[in-house]
Amino acid sequence: MVSMARLEGRWWLVVAWGVASACTPNDVGFGRGEASGVGGTTGEATAGDPATTTTAATGDVATGDAGDSNPPTDGSGEGSTGTTGGPPIVPPTQEQLGRSDFTRCDQPLWCYQGSIDEPAGGAMRMQECFRAKMEPPFRLVQIDTVIRGMSNFLQDVRLEIYQHGAQGPGEFIAEQMVPRSDLVLGANTITLDPPVMLNDDRFCIGLRAPESGLYGSLGVSVDPIATSEDVSYLQILGNEECWLPAWTDVVEERLTPSGNWCIHGTIEK
Repeated sequence: MVSMARLEGRWWLVVAWGVASACTPNDVGFGRGEASGVGGTTGEATAGDPATTTTAATGDVATGDAGDSNPPTDGSGEGSTGTTGGPPIVPPTQEQLGRSDFTRCDQPLWCYQGSIDEPAGGAMRMQECFRAKMEPPFRLVQIDTVIRGMSNFLQDVRLEIYQHGAQGPGEFIAEQMVPRSDLVLGANTITLDPPVMLNDDRFCIGLRAPESGLYGSLGVSVDPIATSEDVSYLQILGNEECWLPAWTDVVEERLTPSGNWCIHGTIEK
């Protein structure tokens, strides 16, 4: 059965099999574990997972050399870019946004029953909110994320983009379907095709598993060391004991595991 308990003035989602029993830290419904089983699969952290060194507030902005706008010519009117009379091709300016370190993203945050490898099921949304240094408008071109658990019955998911409101994700902006077959346990890169134009420097990005039951069990990971509040949000529409219909701050509510989502974004001019 799945249940909820109030601990130190906060609600915790708890799931257990069989008769009622006292809860230990590993019994918490949003919990930790390193196993795989029939109900779903979970992944271990690997050295190959990419890490980020940038943050939403202080992320480096990649810029080109000022001299690149005037490439040398060979006297024939052709620049070093190989164009004939046209302007040189200048790569876009990009900014990477992310708080988490993917090497620490080794636990899924989802509702489970009994052990971490047995998802309890329910439609899920997870959103990470950012404020870009780049002046809008700009294009969102890519999202990177770490997945540490997926139900064997998981269906296609949605990449969603929202405005960053006063109480979490605000007005819906856009979505893109992500086939289940494109997702893997570990690091995932999702390219937006076409890119989404954003007119505000504050926005939220993340994934949605819209189906009910085990068809919606998607375990995106969090980084327990990255703990900024008011930026990482979750919704779960499972059974009555696993029900978070409003956007819930993962860090503020001390869900277990707790931390900022392992979700990064890339924007460009």
